[in-house]
Amino acid sequence: MRVVCPQCGAPIEALTESRFYRCPYCTSSFLVQGGRELPEFVIRHRRDDRHAWSALKTWLEIRRVMDPLERDAVDFIQFPFWYDSSGTGGRVLVPAREHPFSEVSSVTLPAGDLVYLDEKEEYAEPLVSLSEAATGIPPGSGEPAWNLLYLPLYFLRYRVGECAYTAIVSGADGRVFSAETPEPSAVSLSSRHLAMMAGFALLLVVEGVLIRNALFRTLAFLVTTGCLYPVFLLLLKREAVS
Repeated sequence: MRVVCPQCGAPIEALTESRFYRCPYCTSSFLVQGGRELPEFVIRHRRDDRHAWSALKTWLEIRRVMDPLERDAVDFIQFPFWYDSSGTGGRVLVPAREHPFSEVSSVTLPAGDLVYLDEKEEYAEPLVSLSEAATGIPPGSGEPAWNLLYLPLYFLRYRVGECAYTAIVSGADGRVFSAETPEPSAVSLSSRHLAMMAGFALLLVVEGVLIRNALFRTLAFLVTTGCLYPVFLLLLKREAVS
């Protein structure tokens, strides 16, 4: 029997007596069951709000946003998407419900196992029809293979300073989708901090010249760095806050 991986679209030769498969290309696991015209899949995820806020904080720090983050609200939704798993149309992922978060249209397929949605499980029904979702999507080189895919998403509302922002965090891989990003925090170095940096570098150079024994020189570097570097970071942080 020949099946198609819903994660990467690769064709797989599978045993007919098995209904559980692992793709040899993307290593995703998925179930295959017949009798349904439109397959429905879900990426399993247990809700953890702290995980979502931590992912957002890390994402902001990478963008040098160091100002305090004030949490306003968080919603967790297994959000439905129409997903073309054939790969012929560029692996299209289209929201199957309208949402006030504009970022939902930029969500991409995360890494994770796609599990067949059991008939007993209840998830939100799509409010955007497949025909509506497919409108305006350029046709691919072959026949699309549409699925209904539920992705675990956190919808976050937060504030930085006086401004309010929204962001979506993927529960599957912690990826952040945001239409707007707070301005990077301004960090300036005072003249005394520049002098401290120069003095610290000069002290290391002097120690390297005067101490000929390699072991003692290494120990001196470690002691100097261990004592002075934390003090410099503390003063730098205080300067940035003030």
